This record gives sequence, C-alpha cells and structure tokens, in this order.
Amino acid sequence: MRVVVKFGGSSLRYDFYDAVQFVKMLEDENEVAVVVSALKGVTDKLELLYKTGDKKILGDILLDYINFAKKHGISIDAIKLLAEELSSALSLNFPNDKVKRDFLLSFGELFSASIFAQAIDGVLIEPWDIIVTDGNFGNAEVDITKTRNLFACVRDLMEDGKVPVIPGFIGGFRGFRTTLGRGGSDYTAVVAGICIKAKAVLIMSDVEGIYTADPKVVREAKPIPFVSYDEALIASKFGMRAIQWKAVKLASENEVPLLFGKTKGWWMGTLVSKESSGMPIIAYRLRDTHGIVGVVNAYPRVPYERISEGENWVAFKVPKDETEKAVREIHREIMEKYLPFTKVISVIGT
Repeated sequence: MRVVVKFGGSSLRYDFYDAVQFVKMLEDENEVAVVVSALKGVTDKLELLYKTGDKKILGDILLDYINFAKKHGISIDAIKLLAEELSSALSLNFPNDKVKRDFLLSFGELFSASIFAQAIDGVLIEPWDIIVTDGNFGNAEVDITKTRNLFACVRDLMEDGKVPVIPGFIGGFRGFRTTLGRGGSDYTAVVAGICIKAKAVLIMSDVEGIYTADPKVVREAKPIPFVSYDEALIASKFGMRAIQWKAVKLASENEVPLLFGKTKGWWMGTLVSKESSGMPIIAYRLRDTHGIVGVVNAYPRVPYERISEGENWVAFKVPKDETEKAVREIHREIMEKYLPFTKVISVIGT
C-alpha cells in the first residue's frame, strides 16, 4: 500500500524521534513518501530575514538547525551546502521582491527535509523540479496534470524500496521557486498523494486530529472521528488550523482520504472523507478590525452579528479582542446538544 505522511513543524521540533520511528514502522509493509514542514517558528524568522536582511537573524536560523541536527545525531554536512546557499542568497539579484521572498522562505522546509532524509536513510527530493505551479509567488497553485507526469521519479524510488522525502510548501515556476501559502506543506502532501496514487495521506501534528474547536483555545473541545470534505473545507476557510483549505479542496476533488493523527504516541484521531460524524466545528480568523467565528453543523443562538450563512454553516462578526472568548461561549452553547454523543465515542474508543 502506498501512503504519504506529512509532519508539521511542531512534530519535527518536539517529536522528531517519534516521527522517524513512525516512518520506519510504516515502510516495513508499505511504500511511503514523506513531506515535512519547517521547524516551528523558522518560517517567521525567514520572513523577517527577507524584510530586514539582518545577518543576526540568519545566524539564529542556521544555529537552530545545526543544534537540531546535532541533538538527533545527524551530521551537519546534511545542511552545510544549504546554509551556504541561504547565506549567499541575501546578496543575489532577483527579478522582483516576490521571487526573492519565495526563494528565502523555501529554506526552512529544505533544511528539515535534508535532516529527515538522513535520519531515515531516505532520498531528498527537490520540489521545484517536480511540482509545477503558476506564477502567483507567495500563494501558488499547483498544475496537477504536469506535476503528475514529473512524479514518475518519485514513484520509481518507492518501487525500489526507497523513501522519498519532499520538502513541503515549495513548487517551481519557470526555473524559480514558488511557495504555496501558509500551511502549504498540507497542499504538497495531497499533491504527492494524488501523484503516487496513495491510499491515504496522513497529516501528523501535535494534536490527535480535528476537534470541535481549537483545543488550545477551548479546553473542552472534543475530537471528531469523521469529518466530510465539505465540512473540513468550510472550517479551514474560517481559519481551522488543522489543514490548509487548498489541500482539502484538492483532496475532495480527487477523493483522497486524509487521516489526522498525533506524532507523539502515533494516535490517529480523524478521517476526512465523504463520511461525517455530523459534529459541529467552530473556527475563527482575525481581520484588521474584528474577528469572524464560523460554525459548521450548528446554528447557535448567541449575541453576535450574523454576517453570512450557508446550508450547514453560519458566520458571526465579533469584537477582535474578544474573539477567543466568543469561540468558547459559542462552543459551550452548542456542545450541550452533542455531549451524549461524544461520551459514546469516548467509551467506544477506550
């Protein structure tokens, strides 16, 4: 069976050993491709490096990865050439600032993939050679038809028993590197899943799956075992952090199952497919002047302005500095109806 496993930045930084062992376990009986994000916090530093050109920030990024590699027994030779390339990039001439930004931001995933590939004795893939995008630098769209053909080299590696390690978030357009938007490693993982005809794409992070609300905001949030593509797409557009909305859309169009799990302990919690548990999902995003809270599968009666709604969702406008408070209030209001159901799930899963 072919599968794609994607690890987020928190998983790599804090649960690297579990991630490595998980891949080694899977490859015993499966053909596996891996997609990795930058270490948590690195992309923000690269963004700042692009804006300022501050070599102290550059040094912090390089030291972060050097220390990370040493901590896990990986030779720094794995990232030495990349470090030199990033250092020299600050003085290179680019056609425009957008091209330069995407080039610099690509290094977080490249460092991560180089280290991970060495840890599992895998093969590092240069994504701009196989993932073809449009020229929308910073938020590029993948040309799945052209990309599928170029993925032949990845399929060949897997058939030979090797594990390709693909840096997420990065594509290519006419010889330049592009980035796929924040959360773009999810997009890369789904693209890879389609192109290798994977049975499933595993999205591994620091939580067990998709919850009724962000568990970091709502302590009482409940895990949801089955979420439909449509529900996940709506929730992700409202700011659900579990997966990028472009990734869900592409998975839905190609009927690629998405399995969400926690890297530490290998706990799998949510399957995104055509099936649904019918449980509510509350997500939010911040605007310049206010917050927007979106609710899927429920229509709560709350004292906030209702600004839009659809067949199975509704959106509220809330004061920006009270957004998280509003999320907790809305969650408390609607979850009373679903509490018996979630208790049954807990008993079955015990």
